[in-house]
Amino acid sequence: MDFAVPGEEEASAYLFHFSTAIADNVEDSQIGDMRTAAEAQYKKLRDEANEVLKKDIPAPVPPSMPIVCVPESEAEANSAKFAEFINAFNNPEGDLVRRMLAAQQQLQLLGNDADYLTEQALISRMVQKADLLIKDYGNDPEKLPAIGWVALQAATDSQLLGLPDEASERLIEEVAALYEQAIETLFKKLTEEHEYRVTKSILEAAHAVALLSDKTALTFDGVCKHLEKALHFDLTVSYTLKIEQVTYVIEAESTISFNAANPDVHTLRGTGDGSLVSYRDEDDPRITVQAPDFKVQATAGDFKPYVGTATISLDRFFPGMESFYGDGQLILTGGVAEMNTWAVFYDYVGFDDVLESTVYSFPVSLSNGKVDAVDETVKAETDDGGIGILDLKLTHSPRGK
Repeated sequence: MDFAVPGEEEASAYLFHFSTAIADNVEDSQIGDMRTAAEAQYKKLRDEANEVLKKDIPAPVPPSMPIVCVPESEAEANSAKFAEFINAFNNPEGDLVRRMLAAQQQLQLLGNDADYLTEQALISRMVQKADLLIKDYGNDPEKLPAIGWVALQAATDSQLLGLPDEASERLIEEVAALYEQAIETLFKKLTEEHEYRVTKSILEAAHAVALLSDKTALTFDGVCKHLEKALHFDLTVSYTLKIEQVTYVIEAESTISFNAANPDVHTLRGTGDGSLVSYRDEDDPRITVQAPDFKVQATAGDFKPYVGTATISLDRFFPGMESFYGDGQLILTGGVAEMNTWAVFYDYVGFDDVLESTVYSFPVSLSNGKVDAVDETVKAETDDGGIGILDLKLTHSPRGK
């Protein structure tokens, strides 16, 4: 709620100007009439508040909000439900407090002393509403965003109106505990159900706990390190390169995960190794090839499980150099696989600012809720018959805490 609390800059500036006008332009008798009218207005509001205070405390059912990232259209619809709930929670108490505080300001300007006992009683009632929501719905992570919002607002308003700190502090600690509990639930969904869309919610909940409580062992850095192990994948690359009568078979493996040091849920990075598995020349089977194993730097960028897309980027998936032998004798040393891969997959070549190197980037479909998040084949060819077939598999392999 947005209260016009005494002392707020905008309200104070306006009322100071108004009080100056009263002092300069209004006769004492007129001030008395204005005071009488203001007192009557405040009494009417206080009577209305007292009737509200006699009633049972209603706690509106909080809306279920997705704990996963959703498309923009769905997010807008959820925002409307959220706003409707906030309005239901805040009334009638919130509207009454706002109007009563405005009336109190007017009375103070006219010389009356103020007390906020009735307003405090209304805010205490809202604190009790928040308590009811926590008791009835606090274990449901989907209802936590709505509960947390109104509970923290009630705690803040309680402090602003001078209520004892115990109630507001307790409420804040309870909300922090709910977020901490929700984090465990979200991690379970990620690791057991392969629900990749919860990652942003995990980080937001961790931020909330860190801001609200200094009594918990949970830290944001600790959650990031946990997420680094939970959002962990094995990338398998199988590459077949055909150049006229020659066929290369190359394989590479890499781990890819969230980076706790640079917490970006849309970019996962890792390293691995690759090797030449086989080489065959149909025209001359006597020719053999040897190539050293090679390092791979891999990225799953634009990682967006809520829309089902990602981009797998590799700095290489082929050896940088091969040695060709015929009848046991070295014939040639050169980067034949690298040169032909460049030609075949030229349309996929780009530059990675973080790696500061050329990479091959392949847009892929991302399957949420499946252990094999990516299982896709990319095929390309040149005008002169060169063919590249790249099988990419990204398998979720969470590690322990």
